[in-house]
Amino acid sequence: NLNCHLTPTQPQIHRNLLRASSMSPAAREIVAELRAAGYDAYIVGGAIRDLLLGRTPKDFDVVTDATPRQVRGIFKSARIIGRRFVVVHVRLFGELVEVSTFRSVPDTNDAAVSKTELYRREENTYGTIEDDWQRRDFSVNALYFDLKHERIIDFTDGVNDIKSRNLRCIGDPEERFSEDPCRILRAARFASKLNLQIDRNTVKAINKTKNLLHFVSPSRVADQLEKLFLLGNGSKAFTQLNDMKILPILFDSRDVIHDLSVAAMANSDQRVAKGKPVTFSFLLAAMLWFRFRRATKQNNGQKQPRNDHYKHLSQAKKILLRQSKKVRVARYMREFITDTWTLQFALEQEGPKRIRPIIENDRFRAAYDFLLLRVQVGDCPQQVADWWTEFQALDPNEQNKVIRTLEPRRKRRRRRRKRRSVRRDQEVASTT
Repeated sequence: NLNCHLTPTQPQIHRNLLRASSMSPAAREIVAELRAAGYDAYIVGGAIRDLLLGRTPKDFDVVTDATPRQVRGIFKSARIIGRRFVVVHVRLFGELVEVSTFRSVPDTNDAAVSKTELYRREENTYGTIEDDWQRRDFSVNALYFDLKHERIIDFTDGVNDIKSRNLRCIGDPEERFSEDPCRILRAARFASKLNLQIDRNTVKAINKTKNLLHFVSPSRVADQLEKLFLLGNGSKAFTQLNDMKILPILFDSRDVIHDLSVAAMANSDQRVAKGKPVTFSFLLAAMLWFRFRRATKQNNGQKQPRNDHYKHLSQAKKILLRQSKKVRVARYMREFITDTWTLQFALEQEGPKRIRPIIENDRFRAAYDFLLLRVQVGDCPQQVADWWTEFQALDPNEQNKVIRTLEPRRKRRRRRRKRRSVRRDQEVASTT
């Protein structure tokens, strides 16, 4: 049972499922050159999975028994990258292909060292294809395509898992997630992106090990969340993480689970579908907005004292730096989120003198889009968004006219007549 033990088996061979012509020209050429140099090489992983699911692969990966240095010796455009797991990037025909070396199975006979530590130590110890499949995370990602014979080599029954839309961990799921808790986030991503059902044993293991996400580096968590939320499946991914009860672990609270987060995810998915840019910063701004609002004790319709702006900046910095301990929020992201948040108060409350600086602010468009989402979920009056929508549609001269109509009229000061002194009147009378 592959859910419980890792025992090498004879692979299943699947023919007539894929053709070599369905692979990218760059991947085919790299495999051909590696084979010509005497090495074994296959196209592996997500590309094979996606093609079997009828999807267009985002990229193609190659795996080989050649070491990174040997790969670099064959391809002039090759560049070795990575520390935790060294791979080679080869650019060919305008395409970037990742080439990795078969990883070995660590020797677990050393009782003094845990299996988890062994796997981390031997991330760059190389082996054969019979070793390599055991180091992969899910059965659907452990499929090797042999270009020469146009066949899929399947050690884990991954093809059948794809047909039944089943996401199953290779080996003991609890052990695999303990080795690398980020695999939990990968499981959520594949399930939401590919519409797969997570295997029952894998779900049980996730529930037992998900608290290990506390110990994953904030940078790796942020990287996984970007892949979850920014590829057009953010709404499904958010729901998946919520169902798995992972969001409170990554954000220290359930206060990120609200209508504004859901609306922001849906808006991001729509933008991806239209080919428009999306940012993780905007989604974080939505998820953490009500935490910021509570911290500033600012309610709709309440006037904002002038000195509150600096308090808002301080609270935003405190919230984002604290969140960075779990999910990395880079400095440029903190600046974007802080500006988006503080501009909300300006959009709702500032007077005519501030209209021009607000609309000329670099963050105005993002803040305006954020305002529209707040209106959508009932967090801001509709008339506020309508006013800014209509104002933007005007040309600059018309905008200036609107601003002038909003400026209060100055009352003319009545000039007081100077009273002539009695003494001066007497002096004038005596001279006459």
